[in-house]
Amino acid sequence: MQLSTLNFGILLVYWIDYGFSAQTASYSWRAPVILQCAFLFPMLVLLLLVDETPRWLAAHDHHDEALDVLRRLNHGKIPDSDILALHEDIIRTVAVEKAIGAGSWKDLLKNDKIQSQRRFLIACAIQIFQQLGGINAIIYYSGTLFEKSVGFSPHMSSLMSGFLQTWFFVASFIPWFLIDRIGRRPLLLSMVSVMAAVMVVQTALIYQVQNSTSIAHQCGIAAAAMLFIFQGAFTIGFQATVWVSLRQTQ
Repeated sequence: MQLSTLNFGILLVYWIDYGFSAQTASYSWRAPVILQCAFLFPMLVLLLLVDETPRWLAAHDHHDEALDVLRRLNHGKIPDSDILALHEDIIRTVAVEKAIGAGSWKDLLKNDKIQSQRRFLIACAIQIFQQLGGINAIIYYSGTLFEKSVGFSPHMSSLMSGFLQTWFFVASFIPWFLIDRIGRRPLLLSMVSVMAAVMVVQTALIYQVQNSTSIAHQCGIAAAAMLFIFQGAFTIGFQATVWVSLRQTQ
């Protein structure tokens, strides 16, 4: 759900940009920037209204507040006796962690029974590799890629960017049904292989476009299709498995 929400925001921004792409006045870029900033103010207000987590409250000796938050979170979902038991379990866990000196950032680098160091390093490495794959360059500069590399007109580039990010959002629902059936590792490795293959093919296609060969037009269309395949493979494999892995590591 989180990654689909993220991709929906990207989709929304690109279609807003497309709506202003035909304008030449300064508001054609000022309005999209202002609209993006407008979302920040409700978020700042919400931050003032959202409570701390029950675990944080318990760790800082606010036990009554922790119980109150648990009751509001689970009101009507589980009996009050279960909420009290959950509250006591959190307090006991926090007490044990304090007694053994756990909870430090240094614990992430220790080789303990739950392999915290290994899990932490895997989570960091996979996030690094995600960025090195070039996805942000494609998301941020898809309009430029369609125009300068693929050879589309400015209007067509803006339109294709909107379609690309719409597909990015739609494709983010696919791993909802695959990740538990196929598994994170097979899904990640297979989609990374697809992304690598796309980059190889894309290199040959863009070469034809940049050198204006006899098949440059057809190669430009194929290169545009490769961007759709790349982003689809990324959100199905890399993006989905990274988010799930990080949540489980935490």
